[in-house]
Amino acid sequence: MGFTTPRDWTVGEIVTEAMMDTHIKDNLRYLKGLDGVVTTQAGLIISNVLGTEYLTIPSLTATQRDALTPTAGMLIYNSSTTKFNKYENGAWRADLAYNGDISLLQIASQAQGDILHRGASTWERLPKGTTLQHLRMNVGATDVEWAATDATKQFHVPCFTGNGGALSAGYGAYYLNSAVDYASMTFRIPNDFVSLTTIKIIIMPITTGTFDWTASTTFGANGEAYNVHTDSATADGQVSTDYQFLELDISAAFTGITANDIINLIFTCDVLTTTTYLYVMGLDVKYT
Repeated sequence: MGFTTPRDWTVGEIVTEAMMDTHIKDNLRYLKGLDGVVTTQAGLIISNVLGTEYLTIPSLTATQRDALTPTAGMLIYNSSTTKFNKYENGAWRADLAYNGDISLLQIASQAQGDILHRGASTWERLPKGTTLQHLRMNVGATDVEWAATDATKQFHVPCFTGNGGALSAGYGAYYLNSAVDYASMTFRIPNDFVSLTTIKIIIMPITTGTFDWTASTTFGANGEAYNVHTDSATADGQVSTDYQFLELDISAAFTGITANDIINLIFTCDVLTTTTYLYVMGLDVKYT
């Protein structure tokens, strides 16, 4: 039964059972919710006079929720997922809609660095990434994701000077034509440096043969002595081919370098065995 507008009683009126059933008993049953869903004509206000008032939202399992005939605006507590659900735009949605107040979002965040983002249909928590990962758009341009540090970076350092032959105008390189001749380069490690991939010196030998070499480094940061750190790499019997570029990995001479270190490199020809001389073009640095 629905709610009946209460009768306006008059003085001396004889009250019948039918009147009491309609205007008292049936209306009280309606207000109790015994004969259907109670609908208030105006808004509902729960006062906070006592300080103990509260509102309990119906708790349903996901199965019970799905058995309802839902209408827009329905709100329940989903005991299967321990989240509030509301029915809007033809579907049940988890949590309350975001209105600019992040405190309304029922997002389980467990760690500093977690990120709130919009998922396929709801606001979701993206757990924090791992060391040095960065946030990027995925391949399908549908969502954000954590990814490893950017791809390997690379720069080239030209040969600066040497004590062998003069700088070759044709090749832009110093050439070494006897034992203990050397080429020298000075450069700074970039400030986004994390770890070294490889450092290779680029040489173009003249005539096929072999030679021995040593790469020596001194390095330090701003305010430190130029040779606070020293290191080296060396090899004997290096095979070379007439006028073919040769890249020699000298990474072993850079142990412990850090971002913004200032490096001085000396590449020395220890012995020219059967190779006539070497053009030192410079070096390539790869890092992450």
